[in-house]
Amino acid sequence: MDFRFDVTQVLRKRISVFTADSLPRHPALLERVMEIIDELGVASAKAQGLRGPVTTSTKLCASPTHRVYLMKHEAPIDPPPPLPDPALEYEGMSDAPPRMMRRKRPLVIGMIKVGIKNLFLVDEYGRQLQISPLCVLDFYIHEDYQRKGCGRELFDYMLTIEMQRPGHLAYDRPSPKLLGFLRKHFGLVDCYID
Repeated sequence: MDFRFDVTQVLRKRISVFTADSLPRHPALLERVMEIIDELGVASAKAQGLRGPVTTSTKLCASPTHRVYLMKHEAPIDPPPPLPDPALEYEGMSDAPPRMMRRKRPLVIGMIKVGIKNLFLVDEYGRQLQISPLCVLDFYIHEDYQRKGCGRELFDYMLTIEMQRPGHLAYDRPSPKLLGFLRKHFGLVDCYID
């Protein structure tokens, strides 16, 4: 996703993590991070066919246990335009346009939101149990970057930071795409629906 501002001002690393406490204090930077989170939340909801976004900056600010991982992609530098063909130059035309490298603006390409969630499960004896696991609440990779390793890179980064394994996480209303992703990359096939 492209924004009207340079995302490197607020996303310094390829993958940046934000919590309610780690959001920028500077109003202009805060506004930009919130815009990125809100736009990705809307795109995720649209991709999943949901009525409204699961991820918003307002929800992040109100939930101290939630974390949003944002991934950016720095596009390669465009090659300079080719030199004009001397055979086509008009006589006396000596000031050809300068050959300059043009850098494409970095794009925000995905996010994953995790947090603690209270779940109620029924065990094999019919007893209701309350657990509070770390839960994947939302996961989105822009359509142009799916099936290119970006989702796996983002997910692996989150697992490393959270010190978790995919089978030890809960997944809140996983979409068919997320279930396919978990099956393909981690061999997770059995799930318990809450």
